[in-house]
Amino acid sequence: MMKGDLHIEYQKLKKEKDFLQNLFDALPASVQVVQIDEEGNPTPIWVNKSYENIYGYTLEDRQNLSVAEFYHPDDIEQVRKAVRHSFKDETFRDSVVCRIKTSQGEWKWVYIYGCRFKFGSEGKYMLTTSMEITDSFAFNHSRVQEYMKEITRLENKLSLSKLTAIELEIVCLLANGKSVKEIAELRNRSYETINNHKRNVFKKLGFTKLTELVCFCAENGLI
Repeated sequence: MMKGDLHIEYQKLKKEKDFLQNLFDALPASVQVVQIDEEGNPTPIWVNKSYENIYGYTLEDRQNLSVAEFYHPDDIEQVRKAVRHSFKDETFRDSVVCRIKTSQGEWKWVYIYGCRFKFGSEGKYMLTTSMEITDSFAFNHSRVQEYMKEITRLENKLSLSKLTAIELEIVCLLANGKSVKEIAELRNRSYETINNHKRNVFKKLGFTKLTELVCFCAENGLI
């Protein structure tokens, strides 16, 4: 390709890129591409202009904030669970109502909707959009929290229903501090058999760490 052709092609791509950027920036809702870590925490890697208007943070500002500095403490696990669910079920779309702290230190209610997004060869990414609903939110905070807890309870109940009887028993034993070796001896099974059950449990529940399993069991009265 000649130099002149390359320049024309570059200008064409730049024009298309600028058009898309202007389109996203004109939306009344914030749009972002977020990267997901092992615990299910989302960190934006690209945002539109409305993101800064709603939250008061630039992309760099937000990337320097921890999850606890951005999401309300009572809502963090709800956000993580919705994200983890998105990567367990390909047909699932992440939808959650939560509170975030603006750069002015104010709490805002926002509705977030997202889905898995292919970006790069490694890592987990989601494309999400969010809208502030503080002014139109009719319920008080305590009532909303009750609804959110009930949703979490039903989601956990659904997750537990996917486990077999022996898998549920292994979940309880692991959460109570038993090792795979100890469970194998207790059940008179091989180490490999119990370890396979453990892997299946983690896959079904969407966990990668034992601490997540322990918290899940504590929330559901299994320990």
